[in-house]
Amino acid sequence: AGSTLGGRVGPDGKLTPQDRVLRDRMSEDDVLIVSVGGNDFGRWPGVIHMAALVLQDSTKILTGQASGLQHFVTLFRDGMAEYIGKLMSKRKPKKVIFSMQYYLREAPGGGHFFDKVLRYANYDKHPDRLQAVIERLFIDAITKIKLNGTSVHFVPMYHTLDGTNADDYLPDRVHLSEEGGRKMAQTLSQEIAG
Repeated sequence: AGSTLGGRVGPDGKLTPQDRVLRDRMSEDDVLIVSVGGNDFGRWPGVIHMAALVLQDSTKILTGQASGLQHFVTLFRDGMAEYIGKLMSKRKPKKVIFSMQYYLREAPGGGHFFDKVLRYANYDKHPDRLQAVIERLFIDAITKIKLNGTSVHFVPMYHTLDGTNADDYLPDRVHLSEEGGRKMAQTLSQEIAG
């Protein structure tokens, strides 16, 4: 089980023990890679907002007109900037890379827990809707994050892992296989070197 951005920001937000280690040990020579999405889409209370959002037409989502989209735009744009600010409160890394959520596997799996969640979210019939949310959030929220004193880069991981190659994913449709992990690592390695 992972944590959420929502649990780290705002008046009640707290850094996790892992966050505090990172904050305390980060150096000016480091590259900080931030994975965006995932748990904030699928865990309470985000799952309720996401369920309402993915019931809407993908065209409304892609044009930024979908009801409920602003909740996630604010969370990811402002919340992420606040969170990274906390991590960089002692030292700033030379580069911060925001890696946006990849698309989940489109083909249904074998009855795993996530199959049920994705079916409930209508992903089996309309993967384009959740994919539109991910893309819109990348455009409206993630690429709008500004951090002082470090180089900021943005990676739309959904270009690398687009949900169509089942070999990139474990049977649960959400987690990456060894091949999918290799593709992600290759994409991030290029961004680190670039």
